[in-house]
Amino acid sequence: MIPLIVLGIFGNVNIIVATIFHRNLHNQNAILIGIIAFFDLISCLMEGMDAALILTHHSRMPRKKCFHLIIIYLFVFNCELIILLYIAFNRFVAVCWPFRYQALHSKYYVIGVLFLASVFSIPFIIINAFLMDAEAVNPCDPPLALVPRLSFAWTSTCTVLQLLILILNIVIVIKLFCNSKFGNLKNQGFHRNRQRMTLTLTLMTALYAVSMVTATLLIFITKNLPISPTLQDSNNQNFPTLKS
Repeated sequence: MIPLIVLGIFGNVNIIVATIFHRNLHNQNAILIGIIAFFDLISCLMEGMDAALILTHHSRMPRKKCFHLIIIYLFVFNCELIILLYIAFNRFVAVCWPFRYQALHSKYYVIGVLFLASVFSIPFIIINAFLMDAEAVNPCDPPLALVPRLSFAWTSTCTVLQLLILILNIVIVIKLFCNSKFGNLKNQGFHRNRQRMTLTLTLMTALYAVSMVTATLLIFITKNLPISPTLQDSNNQNFPTLKS
């Protein structure tokens, strides 16, 4: 877990620095990717805190305290999903309907996407604050920081969004493959490069979605079957988050 956190921090810092200092990355989609890297950097730091709590045997705490510790983590995680979905939709329109692509853009493009991401994220935080209970959780990480009813709704919503992102990227890969195979010979190299980039993103999204579903199922099983609390804690520590 710790090597992955360090690798994630290193990669995200590089993306942020590149986005700031390279002028060719000062376009709207590149800025959104830089924002995702910043949000993911926060997530990695919060995961580092969670790992430290587990290693020092302080990961068990009341849900309310846990929620207060990771409220920022929960917000940026939700925002990342919406931004990733919008980028996937944006690429989908660019590939399938290139003449309509410009209609998606305006000078308020980035602000609008961030606003939509916040509108999605904030209600989960507010509702959880009102429904909060005193149950102990271990470790302190989503979805355990959310009350059970809201946790199920949040997990289901995140899974659906991940599947939408995955489907959009698969369609983009297929479309780019068709363009590179049957399109203009002058543009085939460009289409193949875009195809490889999108295929990589699709594989990453697929692994992300699989890890989310696996963690969700494991937590559901340990919460609803007659399993000892010790084994539940062990499973939760091995799959502490829906984020891989």
